[in-house]
Amino acid sequence: MSLRPLLHRSFLLATATLALLSPAVASPLPATLADLTPQAREVFDFTLAQNDREWDPAANLLGSPAKGGKPGAHGIRQNAQYVAAVLLRDAPGDRERAVAIIDAVLAQQVDAPGQPYHGTFYRRAQDPRLQPGAKMWKDYDPNWRQFVGMSWAVALLRDADKLPAETREKLLRSLVLALEGEIGERRLWPGYTNIALMHAFVAQVAGRLADRPDLFAEGQRYGREIEADFARLGTFDEYNSPTYYGVDLHALAFWRALGPDPDMRRVGAALEAALWRDTAAFYHADMLNLCGPYDRTYGMDMTRYVSLAGLLLRMTLPPGTPAPHPALARRLAHGHDLNAALLYARVPTLIPEDALPHFTAFSGERTLRRTLTHDRIATAWLSPELMIGGLGSGKLREAYGADSQYRPATLHWKHPAGGVAWASVLEIKDADAVAAPRRLTVKARDGLVVRLFCPGADPAAQRANAWTLPGLTAHIETDAKGFTAKQDGDHLVLRYPGATRFDLTSE
Repeated sequence: MSLRPLLHRSFLLATATLALLSPAVASPLPATLADLTPQAREVFDFTLAQNDREWDPAANLLGSPAKGGKPGAHGIRQNAQYVAAVLLRDAPGDRERAVAIIDAVLAQQVDAPGQPYHGTFYRRAQDPRLQPGAKMWKDYDPNWRQFVGMSWAVALLRDADKLPAETREKLLRSLVLALEGEIGERRLWPGYTNIALMHAFVAQVAGRLADRPDLFAEGQRYGREIEADFARLGTFDEYNSPTYYGVDLHALAFWRALGPDPDMRRVGAALEAALWRDTAAFYHADMLNLCGPYDRTYGMDMTRYVSLAGLLLRMTLPPGTPAPHPALARRLAHGHDLNAALLYARVPTLIPEDALPHFTAFSGERTLRRTLTHDRIATAWLSPELMIGGLGSGKLREAYGADSQYRPATLHWKHPAGGVAWASVLEIKDADAVAAPRRLTVKARDGLVVRLFCPGADPAAQRANAWTLPGLTAHIETDAKGFTAKQDGDHLVLRYPGATRFDLTSE
């Protein structure tokens, strides 16, 4: 059965649905580059120009062309995001380029019924072809179903008139294939917040466009469970993540603005606003950072790497407002995430009016406490010069080293030379941390390791019971069986072997 009549009818339905949105819930979505705000346009143009430079016409994909007999690498997710950008730009040749990229990306979708990786995409066009027994995360990323799916949804809902009917058919088949693979794998749950939010949206869109009530119901089910979880605690399972909050807010903006039914649009608007308000409470506008603790993070200073929440703020805050994002440059830490700007620009987030002032000026000393899933308690204290975060309950997973995204105990302070210094408990088992005014209390099972960044800090000046650092002097009470302080590149590493108790008080 051809999907063309369904696509045409569903596209008209989708555009009619957008017209029904009330002004209180949605603002007009950008239809051309001229519709972007100046701050969003700056990031969009910079990122799109980088993408244009990476275009490989031989592969019809972004990436590095072959050199010296070695094949280049063509990332699949970034190419799907590039499609959303060139269709918005819509310059001569862009529609043809979009179709060529779509075909090249679809060639990287795995069609292997019965296998757990069915329906996902290769991370790179050069990846070895998957075979039975392939390992998740090592050999493939199942989340590419959702990340690519969001770009396909934009193309179908916002750019269908720019694409041939055959291409629209292919995109819809790709969404259905990805969803069937995800549902068959049975690995996703609503508490996997960032992926679950995208999955709910893509399932409802594909269910409506393909006339698949089963897929639409799948999206509704995830939407109801996500809403119920948030209503119970006022938080998401993946709590206080500078990167994954960006995915959450991006997905919720899509729910609000493009959701196929009124419930999704209503819930999306409510959760997007609630998440921005909670983010604002943890944000320090003078330090340009979110206070810890972090369930998942790729860095400790948002001004030094691309975090997706920071990217949204960079694109959304009023012009001239400092944002928690590094200056735009060709090489950035975690720079591949900058490509998300191409998709974020298509459906801008909305920061509630009552939350916006927290992002433009520090709003005063405060102590925060949040009850999370699995009996976890997040605490934080923010002051003009120092902020502290802790995550506790005695049932927490371990932080296992420099590559760990989990940071249960954190400090940030203003460095005398400018910018932010920070410290984080980097290695610990069964952590239980509590933040209070000028105090961080940590319980551990068998020792802990602190990693800190503070230019000018002297490892020889640090003691087990006292830190003397530029901008911070702290007293520590601990039962550690030893202590070492060593330089590790730009960082200091402080080891407290055997410690079960670590109590820091700042002067």
